[in-house]
Amino acid sequence: MKKCAFDSSMSERVTSYAPYILMLYSADSRQRKSLLKSMTWKQQRALCEVILNVYKGTFPLSKYYLKRLLPYRTAIHKLSSGKVKKSDKRRILLKNHLMLPIVIKPALKVLKNVSRVDTDTAGKI
Repeated sequence: MKKCAFDSSMSERVTSYAPYILMLYSADSRQRKSLLKSMTWKQQRALCEVILNVYKGTFPLSKYYLKRLLPYRTAIHKLSSGKVKKSDKRRILLKNHLMLPIVIKPALKVLKNVSRVDTDTAGKI
C-alpha cells in the first residue's frame, strides 16, 4: 500500500481513533451530537489534534473550505489551543458540531488509509 505524505503527521492517538473520527464525519447532525456527548477524553484529544493539524496547515485547504470554516474560526482556535480546559472544549464541540465534517474533510484521505491499515493488520494477527 502506498503511504500518503501526511501519514507522518498523524500521531498514534489519531491513528487509534481514526474509525471514531470517520464515524463523526459520516454521521448526521443528531448522531454526531450524540457521539460527541458520549465521547471519551482520549477521543476528544484525537479529534482536537485533527483540528489542530488543519489549523496549522498540515492538510491543504481549498478556498471553498476556508470560506466555509470562517464562521467557526474562534471555535477552531480554541479547540487547537492547549490552554482551554477539557470541559470547555467539549462544550465548544457540542455547540459547533456542524463544523466537524468541514474540518475533518481535508484529513479524510489519510484517516481512511490509516483506518484501512488498522483493519487489515487486525485480521492478520
